[in-house]
This record gives sequence, structure tokens and C-alpha cells, in this order.
Amino acid sequence: MSAARSTLKNQQSAILWVVLLSAPLVFALAFDLLPFLRGNDEWRWPLRPIEPAARLILLIVLLGLYVLLCARWLRAFGRESMSRRSERFFLLVITFAAPIIQLALAFAVSRAPLLEFFGPTVSVHNSGYFTTAISTPDLNQLLANFPALMPQLPIHAQSHPPGAVVAQWLAWQFFRALPPLADAIALPLRTLQCHNPGLMALDNTQIASATIGMLLPLIGALAVWPLYAFTKRVTSPVAAAITVMVFPLLPLFAMWMSQWDQIYPLLLFTGLYFAHTGLVPHPARRAGRNADSVSGWRIFLAGIPLSLATFFSVGNFVLIVIVGLYGAAQLWFQRPIASSLRRAISQSLIRLIVYALGCASVWLAYALFYGISPLAVITTGSRLAFESTTGNRSYGAWLLGNPIDFAVFLGFPIVALLLYNLIRRTPFPQSVRPITLATFGTLIPLWLSGFVRGEVGRLWMYFGPLVVLIAVAWQEAAPQGRFAGSIREDVTHHASRFTFHVSLLALLALQLLVMNTRWLVNDSFLDEPPERSFVMSPPQFAHPVSASFADQMALRGYDAQLTHDTLDLKLYWQALAQPPHAYTVFVHVLDRDGRQIGQQDNMPVHDQLPTSCWQPGEYISDPYTVQLADGSPGPYQIEVGLYRGETGARLLRSDAQGDSVTLEAP
Repeated sequence: MSAARSTLKNQQSAILWVVLLSAPLVFALAFDLLPFLRGNDEWRWPLRPIEPAARLILLIVLLGLYVLLCARWLRAFGRESMSRRSERFFLLVITFAAPIIQLALAFAVSRAPLLEFFGPTVSVHNSGYFTTAISTPDLNQLLANFPALMPQLPIHAQSHPPGAVVAQWLAWQFFRALPPLADAIALPLRTLQCHNPGLMALDNTQIASATIGMLLPLIGALAVWPLYAFTKRVTSPVAAAITVMVFPLLPLFAMWMSQWDQIYPLLLFTGLYFAHTGLVPHPARRAGRNADSVSGWRIFLAGIPLSLATFFSVGNFVLIVIVGLYGAAQLWFQRPIASSLRRAISQSLIRLIVYALGCASVWLAYALFYGISPLAVITTGSRLAFESTTGNRSYGAWLLGNPIDFAVFLGFPIVALLLYNLIRRTPFPQSVRPITLATFGTLIPLWLSGFVRGEVGRLWMYFGPLVVLIAVAWQEAAPQGRFAGSIREDVTHHASRFTFHVSLLALLALQLLVMNTRWLVNDSFLDEPPERSFVMSPPQFAHPVSASFADQMALRGYDAQLTHDTLDLKLYWQALAQPPHAYTVFVHVLDRDGRQIGQQDNMPVHDQLPTSCWQPGEYISDPYTVQLADGSPGPYQIEVGLYRGETGARLLRSDAQGDSVTLEAP
């Protein structure tokens, strides 16, 4: 058999292998035929309730369009070298496709899709960064005492450095400086948790600051730029294009929407790009440079995004190891580095020091400004993380369960592709050896050590694109020359390659669809807002009233019934606009001498319909049952008004007649 036919057969075999291995596993996920894929007794991803099939239509259409769009780009990359302008447009499309796909994923499983982004950001049980930030009036005081305060913080915030809290706090200050923008953003967000009095008590600048977390899918999607640039340098433009196309479809990225982990691939590949360009000059710039010439400032820059990553999570010190191992392996494969051993050692030490300074830059600034030892933050966070999760999970369960968890979230087609090339002994590309050693030289010891067995799934988010890069580059390393036999064979060969790449993307999209539909992995522990109908016509009531408060809401009438020592009262409000705050209603009952004999304070409809969720023009029936003191002489009067629960400040009437309205009791 000719080499041309052998290559064509290899492509066809790869397609068959990936489809036959991936499709049954995706089917098993859909019907939960292999429960061990969801984990073991110590951690198991719960199943979602089945949503109406109609919700999936938008997601299916969007994923199909994304695969078709990628197919078009694949043909463009296969025909000719892309211009710089076309490359940038391609990366821009992929960047925005990632959050759009995640929004469609949310729509498929929730009546309130934005809650899938808002919930993980504001939920104290999911992260705690938001709660910590908006309850910190003085950030400097928090940072100056952070190690001592860590045990008092919510989960995750207590076991991580303050990076996410700082970012969330800065977002809050941004909206405090722009109140109109905060109002415009916060009012729609309030409708996502109308029934949550704690969240509704926050002001609009605090609610609006949640957008920093909700934008994490878009910020994280920026990783495609350094990912493409780095992969293109070490492999080829086609391999780089396929790698970034796969990235938005990876379950370990797409299913963890609005988690800070989504930005870590961006920081890792930015560091890798600077490390690579610092150690391996571009071919166009190599003329006249020594073989051992490096760019010290690029090596320093490689450490800065990694330092920032560690300021968000102690676990991100792994990123420093990955980039460090990559640099060491790159230099090893470039040898001879210098003309003498002494010079080689000297240069290596200099590079290591420059890299270490970059990796320590953010921590050094923190220590300089606040006098805090980085070691105090790191050790305290590590201890609290061990006590809360890692120490509660056995090593054996981790050792067996984590590779399965990683393989599932990475994607069955990627795992199948790696296995295919491993079994077929496809020649491994030399240019990818350094990043392969750095990836698995970090991943395998980290797995075997069990140091981080409190985490699953999203822990490996930054390893995912690395493994995809290796798998794609390995497949592309197979002989791809032109078919000298005939033009028809050449066309068939390229069509086969195209079919393989599209099949890979389609299978990943299918697995993402199934996992998102069936698995609940990113629970915010917040309930969806209850369904309700809006009453836009005036209800019937016995006693009409005309009293508006701050031009936001008006009391239109009431019904009252007195039985023994109980007053049953129903207030009828109308929203004149969507109020910017969740006000508390007070109902005070006074006897004929003006003494208060009964009181009830709560948000409207028994705390279930805060004023911040009222829609302009709607009517709200708001019931109260007030217990009265025995023997109080009548007739009675009822005072009604509203105030902000966090400050006690009452809402003034629009007619300047005080801050309450007086009603007559029967």
C-alpha cells in the first residue's frame, strides 16, 4: 500500500475510532447507564430534573451553527495561510461564541437563564467572594488583616487569597461612582431573586457589582488569543485553529459558568506565550542572534499573570510549575545552550531569578503595601481548605475517581483521539515535547499526591486546553503530504481530514449538550424565582386610598376586618415604577389614645414579593395579620409606611405629607 493510501486510511480509522468510542459513552451519560461516570460515594454529581424538550431547541441550533461556522473556518485554514486580519476576526468570533454558548446552556435548563450566572456570583454557599466584598467598607483594613480574618469568611473566600474579593470590591466601587448605571443594571437583576429578602435588601450598586462575576465567561474566553498564539508557535496554524475551536465546547470550561476558575486558562497561556517568545525568538527575528539569546523582559512578563493567578487561588501555584517546566524542557531540547557548563549554569540561574521575580511580583507588592507575609495567607488558606474538603475525602477514592472525572469533563472525543494515536504509535511531534512534559510532568504527580483531592472537575480547567493542544498536534503530526498518485486522492485525503475535525467538534458539542442537560455541577443553591402573573387592572377593595411614596409606589386601597384581638388587613399597592430598593412595610395599630397596640413589619406578601421586583403599573395584594393587645380601647387607627431595612430610613410621601398614611380600622 502506498504512503498516500496509508495516510488516508489512518484518517478514516481515526474518525471511526473516535466515533465508536465516544458515541456510546455519550449515550450512557444521557441515560445514566454508567453511574460511576458521575463519581463515587464520596462525591457524585447529581442529576438535573428533566426540563421540557422545547428548551433544548435553541441550544441544539446554536451548537449546530457553531460547528458549521467552525467547519467553514477549517476550510479556510486548509486552503491557504490566513492573513493577520482574518486571524483576528476568527479569534474575535470564537471569543464571543464561548459566552453565547454558555448562555444557551443556561437557557436550556432554567426559566431564568441569567440566574445561572448571577447565582454562582452572589451565593455565599457557592463562593463567598461577593458577600465578603460588599460587606467590606474598608478594603485596606481587610487586606491588612487578611490572614487573621480568613477563618471568619464564607467558604472559598476563607481558603483563598484575596484576589477575587479585591476584583469584586473594585466592581462595587465602580458602580458606586456611577449610580445611574448601577440602577439600570441592578433593577433587571433583582427580578432573578424576588423571593430572597437578603439579596433584595442590598442596594443597587451592590447588586450591579455582580456583573463582574457574570462576565467571567467572556473574560475567560479571551484565553483563545494567547492559546492560539502559543499553539501556532509550537505547532501549526491549522492545529492552533482546531485547538481554539474546541475550547468553548469543553465541558470543564463551559459548564462552570461564572466561576473564577474560568480566567485561569487565560492567565496560564499568557504566561506560556511570553515564556515561549522569550526563550524561542520568532524565526523572522533570529537572524544575527546567538543560539542562546533570550528575552529577559519577556521571561519576567511570563511570571506576572501567573503571580496574579496565585493571588486568586493557592492552587494556581501549579501554573508556575507548568510554565517553569515548559521553560526548562524548551531549553533542554535547544541545547547546547552555551559554550561551557559554567556559562550554562549561570544563564539558567539568571533566567530562573527573572522568572521567579515575575511570579512573585503581585505578592511582593502586597507585602510591601500591607506588611503581610505571603506565607501567612498561603498556609492559612491551605489549612482551611484541607479542613473543609480535602481532609474529608479518602486518597483511594481520589486516585480512582479523579482520572474518570477529568476524562469526562475533558471530553470523550479528546480522550479517544489521544488513545488512538497512542495505540497506533503515531510519531510524536518534537515541537510539542516541551509542553507535553510540562503538562503531564505536573498533572500526574499532582494526581498521585492527592494534595488537592477536595477538588474535582473544574480543578483541571487549565489542564484541559493543554491536553487538547497535545492531542490535536499529535494527530496533525501524521504524514500529510500531497498525494502524488492523483488529484482525486488528494481531494479525498483533505476531505477526510476535514470530516475528522468536524466530527470531533460535533461529538464534543453533543457531549456538552447531554452533560449540561443531565448533570448539575455548578449549583448556586439559590431557588429560581417563583412564577407569578402580573395584575395590571385595579382589584376590588372596600376602602379606597390615594397616597403615593416617592413616586415609586402608591397605596390605592385596603380591606380590614377586626376579630377579637386580631386585625386582618390587606393593602392594595400599585407600582408607579420599579422601585430601586427592597422596602419593608410597617403596619402600626394605635388605640384611641394614640398608643401602639399592634405591629407587623415585613416585605410585601410575607417577604415573598419585595418592592424591588414590582413592575410598573402592576397591582399587589399585600395581606397582614396583626395581633392586638388585650383590652385596648377603640376605635383604632392604622399607620402604614415603608422604610429601608438596612438603614431604617422611611420613604417619604410624594405629597410631602409625612412618611406614612393613616387608615381607619373597622
